[in-house]
Amino acid sequence: MRTAFPLSSHPALLLLIPGIVLTVLFGLSQGVRADTSGYWVGVISSATAFTVFSCTFAALGAALSANRLRRGQITRLAPSRPPLAVAWAALWPSIALGSLLQVIGVVIAATGSWGSPGRVPVEIIFAWMVMIFFHATLGYWLGSVLPTFLGIPAAVLISYVWLGFTWSVSFTPLRYLSGLALSGCCAVYAELPWQAPATVVLFSAAGIAAFAILLTKTETRRSVFLRAAMAVSLIAIVAPASLLLARDLGPYPSPPRTGEDLVCTEEGVSEVCLYPEQLWNPATQNAPVVIATALDRLDVEGVAVPHRVTASLLTESESTVSLVYRRDFDAATTVNSLMTSITPQRQEGDICPRDDIDPTPALFASDVAVAAMFVLATGDADSLDAREPEAAAAAAALLDEEGGSRAAWINDTVRALGDCDLPLPPVPAP
Repeated sequence: MRTAFPLSSHPALLLLIPGIVLTVLFGLSQGVRADTSGYWVGVISSATAFTVFSCTFAALGAALSANRLRRGQITRLAPSRPPLAVAWAALWPSIALGSLLQVIGVVIAATGSWGSPGRVPVEIIFAWMVMIFFHATLGYWLGSVLPTFLGIPAAVLISYVWLGFTWSVSFTPLRYLSGLALSGCCAVYAELPWQAPATVVLFSAAGIAAFAILLTKTETRRSVFLRAAMAVSLIAIVAPASLLLARDLGPYPSPPRTGEDLVCTEEGVSEVCLYPEQLWNPATQNAPVVIATALDRLDVEGVAVPHRVTASLLTESESTVSLVYRRDFDAATTVNSLMTSITPQRQEGDICPRDDIDPTPALFASDVAVAAMFVLATGDADSLDAREPEAAAAAAALLDEEGGSRAAWINDTVRALGDCDLPLPPVPAP
């Protein structure tokens, strides 16, 4: 493909090594998100964090290219090619640089996920390409209209600030215009709403079109004004439409995933349903059996157990509980998460009137119930040593009681934690 000047001396090539080094260092410093491992929607979404480098370096390379053309006064010569063709010849190596850096980011983010099941979200990859293109055109335009000492720093600063600043604003729809908010998706129990990538694609495409209008060569002052008015009008129309598209997404684009993909097995007294990505190459071999065995032991002790345990957050009945489970959980962590899931947990801001003045008794009762059920489900009394001392002592006292009374206390406590109208039973004294 034709370039504006020899590829061997193109700014994009000169930026290649620094870009790779910074991208790799950033990836190593961040590590791999455990909650997305094996889930391609989450892996690809989390790799959006690398657009801070891919987009910024694309903008920098394009600004340097435009500035080089400007200093050589190439654009003032009698045109043999349309201005946009000249711009593309200078732009594409920088776009290729940004794309390469993004690929490196994906390779780092996907560590431990290669070979896992599920679809690769191509809509996010397409959004990256449009974002990189947008930042490259931004850098090229700044390098074309500003002197060197302003255009190049402005390209880096504006590109970086647009990505980073919008990520921190409280008006969450604005975060999706830059695209970095996509990195907030998704654990295995969540999915990506189509509005999230669509918002950044729509706005970035409008930005590319606006810069293309500005880069079209004209001779008269009136035509320059008209081009500027067209570009501004385009952004003024598309920006509100993009914000409207993202109005309901919230700070993180992670609505609950449906249960269509769940793999369910009936082991013992309960049905266990996990997503295929959770069953792929897990640290706990045959997690459904581990979960079912723990529930069977509780059932034998007289503790009420759910009829269904699912990884989906969309529970449809009181006899179903949602389990937080990751592939890197060992058997003990899996069972502890199960006990926590069985014990009702109040969300932030959702406090029973009885706990309004002092929520400590409810929290303490929950800790004791979880600790006691873990021992009953695993037979590992030594696990109490790792608990908070007061809760461990109370759980030990409970476990010393007769089977019927300890099961009754656990059942009454679990019911009271889930129903604000019920009183909390007194915690056994050590």
